[in-house]
Amino acid sequence: MGINVGMPMLKLKRYGRSGKHAGNLKAIVMEAGEERASKTKNLDPTRSDLNLHLGPYSKGWDAVQAIEEEVADYETEYVKTSYLHRRMRSDAAVAVAFIVKPDGEWINSQTPEDQERFFSDSYDVLCELGIVKEKDVRMRERHLDEAAPHEHIISMAYDKNGKLAGSRIVNLKTFAKLNRDYPKKMQEKGWPVDELKAYDPEAVKDMTDEEKKAYKEELIKKKQAKKHGLSANAYAAMKDAEKANELRHALEDENQRLNDEVNEKLGDLEDVQELVADAKEELAELEPKRTQAKKDIEDAKEKKQEVFDAVYSLKNAMGMTSVYDNTLIIEKAKKWADELKEREAEVKRKESLIATWNAKAKEDASQAAEKLSDAKSERDEAHDMLTEAQGILDDAKAVESDSDSATLQKALKYMSKIRFPDGTTAKARFEAKYGTKLKVTRAYIQSSIDDLCDRIGQKQSDDDEYGYY
Repeated sequence: MGINVGMPMLKLKRYGRSGKHAGNLKAIVMEAGEERASKTKNLDPTRSDLNLHLGPYSKGWDAVQAIEEEVADYETEYVKTSYLHRRMRSDAAVAVAFIVKPDGEWINSQTPEDQERFFSDSYDVLCELGIVKEKDVRMRERHLDEAAPHEHIISMAYDKNGKLAGSRIVNLKTFAKLNRDYPKKMQEKGWPVDELKAYDPEAVKDMTDEEKKAYKEELIKKKQAKKHGLSANAYAAMKDAEKANELRHALEDENQRLNDEVNEKLGDLEDVQELVADAKEELAELEPKRTQAKKDIEDAKEKKQEVFDAVYSLKNAMGMTSVYDNTLIIEKAKKWADELKEREAEVKRKESLIATWNAKAKEDASQAAEKLSDAKSERDEAHDMLTEAQGILDDAKAVESDSDSATLQKALKYMSKIRFPDGTTAKARFEAKYGTKLKVTRAYIQSSIDDLCDRIGQKQSDDDEYGYY
């Protein structure tokens, strides 16, 4: 099902009476502009700032002044070329007003984006059909402060020859375009706009005279049923009456439904009474629990008094002049809290320092243990060398011959293992002093052993100094 788009069209006059298709220029423009000089009851002034101003003028007064000045300039030239230099008629239609009014429920159900697209497409179609000439438009206002969005277009009434002639704009030809061509163009753009049924010469071509008469009468009846020519308030009142009638029928239906429901509830009354009796029995059973609850409440009150007494004592212990001065209690509590935080920070600092000292002590102990182990190894090695040297001395006591003896060779072998602090061996020193084939003397071997003992003694004194023993 499509939608209907109303398209009221009025010729606007500077002077003269308003009629079915004519209106006062100032009144119509001031109603459309920012001034919103409207008597429409559903106008909400608090929403007028939402209206969109799409034409050259947004204020009605500015548009009226501009149109009257334009008409005055036109009239100056008109007098020059008119018959007997006559002026324009005072009630001449100098402008035209259109209102694009889609079905209220439908347009309100559209998103703001779709509303914008609909009105833009509608304006483009009116321009495409030549009903509106964009260069002649002086005001284009989209109203969002009434029951449903709609758009006002105020245009100068220039005909195709450039003459101000509203009767050549608002005529049957224009209405035919609005009734048939406008809906078709809007349908091409995807809008479900219904065509407006009007007298169609093509439709009656092949009809008899009686059929033509019946067709015409039917159209007249439909036209009369649409209540054309009603004011906005009268139309709104008619709609309200229709809604009230619908509401009356709905209320009657609802009243019948409620009566049926009441009868049904009355039929269940006995069940309800039984439920009440059961509830009373349950209440009787709950009486002991209620008594216990009351006792618990009394106990809670006593505990509350105990807490109060404890707080009272605490305030006294804090030395406060007023035991009810909560501000002073908070200040002292904050002071104690700050002191506790400072003490806690000091403890943490000392704990951190002790942890550092412990780590250092562990590191020193580890290094000392390593040095002690090395010293013990060197001491044991020195004792072994001393033992070997003593063996050499014992063997050297029996040496009586030259250096080629087996005993000398054995002594030299042991002497090669004896190493002095400067890195030289006892054998190297011996050979450097006596050569490789000199007789080994007990005195030299003894001196070598003495040197070794001195070295061991020096090592022992170093260990004692570092506390390894």
